[in-house]
Amino acid sequence: MADLFAGVLEGVSGAVAETTSFEGSHVLELPVPDGAWLRDFGVTYRLERRAEVAGGQFRLALQGGTAMSLSCQVSTEDRRSIAQLSWMAGTAVTTDVEQLTRFGGRILHVSVSIAGVDAVAFHLDMGAALENALSGWQLAFFCGTMPIPASAENEQWPRGINRRLFVVGHEDPVTHRITPSCRTMPPLLSSARIRQAFLDLRDLGVRTPGVFPLLEVPTDVASMGAFREALGGIDMDGVISEMHQGRQLTATRTGGGAYTFRFVPDARYTGPRLLLVETYRLTSVPLRYGPGRVIKTFTLLPGERTTMRVSTYKRSSQSIQSTSSVLDSTSDESEREFEQSVTAEQSDQSQSAKSFEYNAQASASAKGSWGWGSASASVSGGVEGSNTSARQEFAKNLTSAVGKNASRASARREVSVDTSMDLKLEEGEESAVERTIENINTSRTLNFLFRQMNQEYAAVLHLVDVRVAFFSGHRESREEVPLAEMDSLLRRLLAEDQITPVRQQILRLIAATRDLAGDTHPGFVRNGTPDGTDLAPAVDPTYTTDYTAPNGRTVTLPGIITAAEHHVMRTDGITVDAFLGEGQGLDAYSTGLQEQALRSQAADNLLKEREAERLQIALEIARDGDTRRAEAFRTLFMPTQIVNQIDHAAVNSGPRTNNAGEKN
Repeated sequence: MADLFAGVLEGVSGAVAETTSFEGSHVLELPVPDGAWLRDFGVTYRLERRAEVAGGQFRLALQGGTAMSLSCQVSTEDRRSIAQLSWMAGTAVTTDVEQLTRFGGRILHVSVSIAGVDAVAFHLDMGAALENALSGWQLAFFCGTMPIPASAENEQWPRGINRRLFVVGHEDPVTHRITPSCRTMPPLLSSARIRQAFLDLRDLGVRTPGVFPLLEVPTDVASMGAFREALGGIDMDGVISEMHQGRQLTATRTGGGAYTFRFVPDARYTGPRLLLVETYRLTSVPLRYGPGRVIKTFTLLPGERTTMRVSTYKRSSQSIQSTSSVLDSTSDESEREFEQSVTAEQSDQSQSAKSFEYNAQASASAKGSWGWGSASASVSGGVEGSNTSARQEFAKNLTSAVGKNASRASARREVSVDTSMDLKLEEGEESAVERTIENINTSRTLNFLFRQMNQEYAAVLHLVDVRVAFFSGHRESREEVPLAEMDSLLRRLLAEDQITPVRQQILRLIAATRDLAGDTHPGFVRNGTPDGTDLAPAVDPTYTTDYTAPNGRTVTLPGIITAAEHHVMRTDGITVDAFLGEGQGLDAYSTGLQEQALRSQAADNLLKEREAERLQIALEIARDGDTRRAEAFRTLFMPTQIVNQIDHAAVNSGPRTNNAGEKN
């Protein structure tokens, strides 16, 4: 039976087989020499409570890491000067400000000058009225050239790109973590501040970036309704508790448009990073289709009748969700569980939070994030070997997650066949089919074998695009460009003499991408036109590779195929086969009665056939008008006429006479 389905049904489905794809990104960190980065002048600031600063007073401090003269001015929202400091060299300079009640608002404007030239200006949201937020606190600024190589000793240094503008950020005095300047400083995130920001978000749809930096508020009406509806199910006190423990509220949007919220560890400044952002598609290709496990067998005795009900796993919305898979269907649950499985497969869980910080906006837009790898020049085999190893690890994690997702869904796809001895009607909305069947045999049983149909899939992972990005640990620093704009990005990041080596390294890493068979694909990135005109390197959108399944079917997919696995999924289809039992249930006498009954029925059938032939001959004679044949037919087939003798004598005899010759 399996061969029958494999030969017939596969031939039917092969011509119109439908593939489904699920897209996501994988990030690789690229090694860049420490001295390659452009060095700029940046500012970090620190807000901390100091015992020597009395209540009602505020202290401003300034220090530099360079011999240049520095000056810093702090003013209120209405540009009313609070304090100004100048620094030349040596230890930090400070100034104390009293009578804070003179200053209104809650925003501080800060401007920093280097050698008398304005360098950078920014503002700090203090989260409360200045007289309360600054009382008893010290606000210290440190200025110096940045970036410097990231290490355990200098992770507190901020860096960024933004056209070589100065980098600003808040350094936590305890953890030495950097919070970008657009985020509210952690010491000022009081419960009241978080509560008000959450109410504004839930009730008004207004986001406070300083409090919820990882949330993206949708702009269209439908998405905004789904966003606020999901927020309504979150406990506000739980949000406050999580954020006080150093976790950020994030949103993930499923393919169906629904929003889910979760907390991730607050990001840590990592220093400047150059990234290779690879976009992959996971395409499921349907292959063979045929019967699988036996789900039911039952027997009807001679003359027995029963009602059969077939119920599938699609009888409720809950079971539909639990049986969906990324291979052959899509649902919010299947996509969410799949991404969580991919995340769980990460060997370095610390990379998971980094990946979410980088992909926060993409996650809110229902785009998958599939991992964060690292390519280190110190790995044996060089940068290309490390890059290949990271891709192989990613492919292993993803295919493992696919296997778990498929196994979970397939195991829950139950199809049941129930039988009862009489027909019974039930009310409800359950999806089921009922049929009444009867064994008309009088001496042998009728057996039924039900098998659930299976569909085989090839889960093919293929690389379809590559982009280059910069990232320093916080989403505010992220800048991602297509490969064609790589040169422009590198010019903003690196020293002039480092651009070409790094550019060549990136192209070598992409060229080192190997397919399922271990081959490279130089044509994946094109550098010119067919007529020989030089162009910026770019991924060829028309580039394709072929995948040949074990059954011989070939599928053409865009990009480079890097991994493939086969999975068998249960379906809601069933196939039924019936066969008679071998044993006879009658003794010799009963068998003889059956044989005689068959002979009698055969004789009756033969007589009816001859009568039908006689009528057919009569019709032909009548149609032809052949009198000779008609007379012969009458002679052969017309029955002898029976005449009543008494009536015949009365009609045909004449008057009777007696012996005397008289009439009676």
